[in-house]
Amino acid sequence: MMKKFVTRLGLTAGVAALALGGVSGTAQATPGAAYVGPGYPNNPHAVWCVQHLMNDVSRQYGQPTVDEDGVWGPKTFAAVKTFQNRFWATSSNGADGIVGPTTGEYLLSYGDAYYGRGNYCFWYLPSPDATFLPVAGTRLD
Repeated sequence: MMKKFVTRLGLTAGVAALALGGVSGTAQATPGAAYVGPGYPNNPHAVWCVQHLMNDVSRQYGQPTVDEDGVWGPKTFAAVKTFQNRFWATSSNGADGIVGPTTGEYLLSYGDAYYGRGNYCFWYLPSPDATFLPVAGTRLD
């Protein structure tokens, strides 16, 4: 009888510890998240995040969107270059169509807050510093 009680108590404590550990961590982008673009591994989840977050920003500005199919192709590549030209590219750091830390930061910051910022897409997109993200929904112009 006592053995069953101790076993149940141990299992309950273990489940509680896992639950608390899962919710107490801070939300940060994965430091090693791969770049997304031509010549990169292009995880389908990462590509979907690029497409979804970019589409959210594009809709805010009345711009065309791309299919959210998780497949990197010429339309997604062109849309990323357009996004970069609109928001941060200059003559000294031109748009390359690759989602690296800067583009990832903008997408996570200004795209759909439900998937961006500290949520799902943080695990798939590169970002230089998760603590520097501006408030979601803020327009860039």
